Amino acid sequence: MQRFTCADVEPGCHRVFRADGVHALWAVVAAHLRDVHRRESSPQLAAALQRAVRDAA
Repeated sequence: MQRFTCADVEPGCHRVFRADGVHALWAVVAAHLRDVHRRESSPQLAAALQRAVRDAA
């Protein structure tokens, strides 16, 4: 299980996502970033997301 806290890349956003595996997590996080924060995928964003993904406890 993987966890992503949106505030790690979008300060002020309190959404936390959990999914089984990085690929499943990436799908929901990318949609959230696109729909809510109007951010499109880029190499810089992908690197920031990779650094922010944690194992869920």
